[in-house]
Amino acid sequence: VTARLAKADTALQPTTPARRGTIMALGDSLAAFVSPYDATRGVCTHNHGPTDYLYHGLMLAGNPLELLGSAATGGYTLDEIIATHLPTVLAAKPEYVLCWSLIGNGPMLGDGETAASWFRRIENEVLAPIVAYGGKPVLASFPPGVNASNPGLSHSEVYRYNAWASSRGYDFIDMFGPLVDPATNTYKVGYTTDNLHPNSVGVGNGMIQKVRDWALRLPHSGNTSLVANTASVTGQSDNGLLAATSNQPNLWTPTASTGASTTVAAAPAGRVGNRMELTQGSG
Repeated sequence: VTARLAKADTALQPTTPARRGTIMALGDSLAAFVSPYDATRGVCTHNHGPTDYLYHGLMLAGNPLELLGSAATGGYTLDEIIATHLPTVLAAKPEYVLCWSLIGNGPMLGDGETAASWFRRIENEVLAPIVAYGGKPVLASFPPGVNASNPGLSHSEVYRYNAWASSRGYDFIDMFGPLVDPATNTYKVGYTTDNLHPNSVGVGNGMIQKVRDWALRLPHSGNTSLVANTASVTGQSDNGLLAATSNQPNLWTPTASTGASTTVAAAPAGRVGNRMELTQGSG
């Protein structure tokens, strides 16, 4: 009989665990739709646009997670994602990592062993290090984009990747279903501008809802209450959620008259998610 002490069990846990109740996106251009992560401040830059599907989807779900942003660059290959952006994620240690478009702008999957080798690399070189610190990878299906000038994945390869991603046992978000026209296996009319990436219509009519549906299944973390503001710059909060007029979160721009001032206070007890309390001081 082998007995294991509680102290020994504790030693098996990561020395620096995941930041509970947080999420980041990792990948190439599809992940880069999400506002970037600010590694210096340890928060999202909050430059949200209409295609930031994580921001808007989490908001619709009541913000069960704090969005830390993305570590992503359009056009990057898998090697570049691993070398440049994966270390950022591993340092930030978000609880959830949306790993999307990890094949990047590299060779197509092809058939048989070629595809299997790509999948092994993603498992061993991307997902395994995230799991090792206690993170939870979230996989997503590719959208149906195929562009003659930038072919990305062929239709058959899109289906092959999506079948693999949905079968790995990780959380999975179907970004393909709401965007595809089954009659053509390409984007629905009006859902893309370049036949490769979803546009704001495609994001707004499909992807945001898929993120919302996934996020609604999560428990609210309750760990993202704001601290009292001590920033010296007027209208700026310590955590970067409100950083002057030029950097306010999209859709949150104040409409008060010229000369109005805004202060940021601590969030009321029990509030969760990316919330703040604003008090108009003048104007």
